[in-house]
Amino acid sequence: MFWCGSRILSALLILLGLYVRLPWKVLGLYCLFLLPDFLPKPYAKKVRYGLLGVVLLVLAWVFLPAKPDPRWKPYALEDQIRTWRQAQEIPDSENAAVLYRDLLAPKDWEAMRTQLNRLDPKSAAVRHPWRRGDFPELADWLKENESVIEQLQAAAEYEKCWFGLQPQWAQTSNWDSVSNLRTAAGILLRSCTLDLAEGRTEPALQKLYSAAQLSSHLRQQQMLLSLLTSLRLNETICEVLKFQIIEGAVQPEQDERIQKILEKMDISWTRQWSAVMEFEKLTAKQMWAALYEVNEQGRTRLKRNGNAVLPVPDSIRQNRQSPTYLELVKGRLLFLLMRLFYPGRAELLFQEIDGIFDPIIERGLHPERGIALSEKDIVPRFEFNVQFILKLLHETSQGVYWNIAESYLRHQSQRRSVDLCRALRQVKEQHQTWPPDLDACRPYAPSEEIFTDPLSGNSYVYQRNETGFRLYSKGRNGIDDGGVYQRRLDRKTARTVVEKDDIPLWPVPEDGCL
Repeated sequence: MFWCGSRILSALLILLGLYVRLPWKVLGLYCLFLLPDFLPKPYAKKVRYGLLGVVLLVLAWVFLPAKPDPRWKPYALEDQIRTWRQAQEIPDSENAAVLYRDLLAPKDWEAMRTQLNRLDPKSAAVRHPWRRGDFPELADWLKENESVIEQLQAAAEYEKCWFGLQPQWAQTSNWDSVSNLRTAAGILLRSCTLDLAEGRTEPALQKLYSAAQLSSHLRQQQMLLSLLTSLRLNETICEVLKFQIIEGAVQPEQDERIQKILEKMDISWTRQWSAVMEFEKLTAKQMWAALYEVNEQGRTRLKRNGNAVLPVPDSIRQNRQSPTYLELVKGRLLFLLMRLFYPGRAELLFQEIDGIFDPIIERGLHPERGIALSEKDIVPRFEFNVQFILKLLHETSQGVYWNIAESYLRHQSQRRSVDLCRALRQVKEQHQTWPPDLDACRPYAPSEEIFTDPLSGNSYVYQRNETGFRLYSKGRNGIDDGGVYQRRLDRKTARTVVEKDDIPLWPVPEDGCL
């Protein structure tokens, strides 16, 4: 009876292992230890002794004193990273990053962000023209920081920019640079909107061009954060341009300058998205390479003396001394555990990473088709294997990826709205009144595509009123919510739920953030 019950229990455990998709090596080893129970007694005894011998040999190897093998070095994807970096390198004489480093190094940017938030708490001065009397303290503070504006304008003379990124997990130094440049852009734009309000149109447009060039420089860094910051910066530039087009007096030479600013904000999404996501994929591979080592022939294997089951960033591993005997024993025990769950060679693990990222890259190339996250995308089905860990760490980041893809569509919607406003302004100049609908603008439009909203694939909503007109996008859902954007936090799921997703394009919202 007991023998029958143990068989049933063993079968249930195997079924459970299949359900949670245990690696075949774990299931195979378990079945091997169960094998004697299914053999005749004479053979069962021999198999048990054989298995015991193997276990003793493995334990002897674990506790056998030995030094690390000098033929094997930590694996760091050096060749791939070197090739990638060489493709990005720019001579210092052509690199705007040299000037940006000189700008960022000597200042306390955290304190400057705090000061900006105090002087302009709703970021109204970033996108709306304002006079010195509206924010007197802000005007004085900008005067004190004119050197920031001058350095940004000097950097705008360069087309290329490269900060020398390394594909490493959690690059806080690179994130800090992007965040500080975002603050610098906020200073530049507030100075621009002050100039616009006080009639200094040419200097204002020059500063807008510098901001657009800074945005282009950010996109060249191939990081998700830098791309998102660039898209947000471009949206703000578009909002400032619309003020000048609708409410300012645009001269022919100024219209040419506006066109150059718009051209600077044109984005090749296919190339941009692919470059950013390939960098993400290379960063993921670099992180997981920490579990492996490589010899002179280029062969990879799991570390025999590792001290972690999950990859540890280089910043934590650096400055380590030679391992002690107990650390070597621990490392070998961990190696045995990892050998059951992880591929024996790094190349096999990288194939799994490619299998996660390549579909994401392909889907992101066409954000206009609409990307909806399923529950599987948010929380993958639980499995007890390395594939589940990879999905949990990388595939669940799809929410971030799709937010950036949607930010691109918002950027495109803002970009097209500027051309629409230019066409509307031309109708107003010809007929001394705003047109009754957008169809009246078609003779003045640079192309037909500006009448199609990238977010919804439908037309924009245009409403003429006593003070001028309203222009807004229906958002991704294509439903007219009256030009209102509204969201709330779902306390049960801890997720943000968008209830109304219209995007006001004109008039520009009173507050927001850069």
